Amino acid sequence: MKTNIWIFLCVLFFCGCSDFLEESSQDEIRPATVDDMEQLLIGEVYMTDWDHEKFSEGYTRLLTDDIQCYGISDEQYRSQLEGGRYAFSWAREMFDERGGGIDEFLWAQPYERIKGCNVVIEYLDKVTGDNKKRENLRGEAYVMRGYYYFMLVNFFGMPYNYGDPAKNPGVPLKLDMGVRDEYLSRNSVAEVYASVEKDLLKGISLLEANPIERNFNRAGYCMGKAVLSRMYLYMEDWDNALKYADEIIQERPALRNLLQCDLHAFPVYDGVYQRTSPEEIIWARPTPRANQTWSYRTPYGLSEELLDCMTKEFTTESLKVDSTYVYFVPDWPSFGGYWDYEYENKDQGDLRQLAFLKSSYIYENGVYTMFLDVIEKDGLEANRGIRTAEVYLNRAEAYIHKYMETGQDDFRRKALEDLNYLRRHRFTSPYVLVEESETYKHFDFMSADDLFEFYKEERRRELCEEGHHRWFDLRRYGMPRIEHIYFARPGETQRFVLEEKSSWYCLPIPEIIREANPKLEPNL
Repeated sequence: MKTNIWIFLCVLFFCGCSDFLEESSQDEIRPATVDDMEQLLIGEVYMTDWDHEKFSEGYTRLLTDDIQCYGISDEQYRSQLEGGRYAFSWAREMFDERGGGIDEFLWAQPYERIKGCNVVIEYLDKVTGDNKKRENLRGEAYVMRGYYYFMLVNFFGMPYNYGDPAKNPGVPLKLDMGVRDEYLSRNSVAEVYASVEKDLLKGISLLEANPIERNFNRAGYCMGKAVLSRMYLYMEDWDNALKYADEIIQERPALRNLLQCDLHAFPVYDGVYQRTSPEEIIWARPTPRANQTWSYRTPYGLSEELLDCMTKEFTTESLKVDSTYVYFVPDWPSFGGYWDYEYENKDQGDLRQLAFLKSSYIYENGVYTMFLDVIEKDGLEANRGIRTAEVYLNRAEAYIHKYMETGQDDFRRKALEDLNYLRRHRFTSPYVLVEESETYKHFDFMSADDLFEFYKEERRRELCEEGHHRWFDLRRYGMPRIEHIYFARPGETQRFVLEEKSSWYCLPIPEIIREANPKLEPNL
């Protein structure tokens, strides 16, 4: 059973319409059982494969210091260069028609799925069926609603740790399936966070009390706890961030040892998001089906700053200073027509490996490469989500801040234990403990500030190209000044600057959304 597609979201939520579950038509089926509601949940609470891919890895990368402009080598790529300019320059019209098109996706898509969550939460009491399954589904919907609102408030509101979150505008909260002929204004950042916390705690409680085994494509209580851990980290509530990270790690301590992959095989099937290696997947959604390998010259690529952060530990056979970060493997074999771009710095390793190990897109020296070699079995395929690796990082950060606050060396030691445990699964053998590494001898790991700086580098490396982490982290790390250089070819450059603590660290609410709801205060 699949309900009809719901129409434009902001009209549904903010302008009013009839409740679609109270209407009927020849091509519409009203849910009558818990099993019907499960099918509705799968279809309306979760994004489609393509939408999830777009939602989880698009948009914010061009806003960060992880990406730089490399110009164009051929006029056929000018449209890509110009299309990315609006986000790359932090233009306020990036989602509007005058900014290259109308794109309300990051606002409308989560709200469309929140509408599905609201329907499931309320309508479950109107259907027949097993009560355990009913409450399990209700818990799943609460967790997903909390997740969507958490993402929305971090796209469109100021960081929780900036100014007064009780006064800073967040996003409108719509927490029931009822329809009213009124427009909703923006709730504060603090109000949205409080709602997220309430939803996640309620959902986790229901899921733990009514356990049903699911695969990692569905949200479970561990996924809810992982989002809670991240949320408390953003709130600088170190004790609660530790609490939920601890609970997950006690239950799911394993990380994928990437050295078990045949790193020179073609293709590599068993990276951190692959069905064959689910050790560290807490939650991940499907990826569009594809079996292809191709590459082309792109105007935007990984920044030299990120490459320096990634490749400084590279070792050669003649000089083994430290271990090699396994995402970047040197001397990748050639595969004929698949690759025709010559590296200028081959000794820095092959960044295409990251594409395999994360089943992702990767940029390097202006080259955009896609590797999607998907294995599917029992509906399990994944591309983006939440991993235990992030939870170890969350816990390490909380420990570091506890060390800053108390000076107790036990917190410093525990943070280093988590970082070394993660790195041991990412580097070639023999692994050198970070505090003993020649590479990091410029860090004083007894210094809380130095330890925190190293931690931020490690988080940047591990979570690059995933789930908006870099943009969200830059926001909560003080919203630093970022400079982007834009050009088609050398000599035609434009310089764009995102100033420190700029209000532009909030994404602009699309004009089409604000026109539909005049009560929405714009981000300026």
